[in-house]
Amino acid sequence: MSGTIRWGELSTRQLWASATAGVVPWRSLAWTFGFGVLLIAFLFRWDVELMRRRSQLPQVPAHMAANILSRSAHGLWMFPTALVAAVGFSRVGRRRASRTVQAMIVGAVVAGCLANVARSMIGRTRPEVPVEQGWFGPIRNGELVAGRYAYSSFPSGHTSAAAGFALVLMCVSRRWGVVGGLYALGVAWSRVQLGAHRPSDVAAGLLLGAVVTLWMSATYRRWIEGNVGSPS
Repeated sequence: MSGTIRWGELSTRQLWASATAGVVPWRSLAWTFGFGVLLIAFLFRWDVELMRRRSQLPQVPAHMAANILSRSAHGLWMFPTALVAAVGFSRVGRRRASRTVQAMIVGAVVAGCLANVARSMIGRTRPEVPVEQGWFGPIRNGELVAGRYAYSSFPSGHTSAAAGFALVLMCVSRRWGVVGGLYALGVAWSRVQLGAHRPSDVAAGLLLGAVVTLWMSATYRRWIEGNVGSPS
C-alpha cells in the first residue's frame, strides 16, 4: 500500500542529507540567525516592561487561550496527536500529508532536544519563581541546577518545539507556512502570558526552531514528496 508509513526510512543519515548535499539555504539561514540575534538583544532591554504590560489584557480569556496553546505544544499532547494524524492520513491514502506530519514530529523532537540541552547549560531563571534572578549556568554555588524548572528559561522549550514542528509547513506551501508561523507565534505569546518565560526566551525558541527548519528544509521537502533517496 503506497500510503503505509515506513518509519525506518527517515534515518539519522538522511536528516543530515541537506548539509552533506550542499543544499542548505545558507543565505536565508544567515539572515534569519542575524535577525533573531538582534531581536533577542533588543528584547533583553524590554523584557521587564513587556512582562508588566501583559497583565493589561483581559485575564480570563487571555489565560484560557494561553493555556490551550501552551498545552498543545507540550510533548504529552503534541506527539500522540501528531502520531495519530500521521497514521490516519496514511490509512486513507494521503501519503503526502502523512509524510508532512512525520517531518513535523522530527522537527519538534530535534528543536525541543536542542532547547533542553541549551537551557540546561545556560541556567537562566524563570521570571516568576522565588529564586534570585540571573544567569547561573549548569552549576550554582557548587550545586547542580541543570534541568531544574526554575533554571531553564532560555530558550523556551515549548516555543522551540512548536516552531520546529509548525515551520515545517513552509516546505509544503506559503499558505501553510503562514499558518505554521502563526501557531508558533501563538505558543510563544502563551508562554509569556502565563509567566513561564520572558519575551527574549521565546524569541530564542522561535529562532532555534526556525534554524532547525531551514537546516533540514531540503531533506524535509524530499521526504514529503517521497524522494528522500534521490539526489537533490
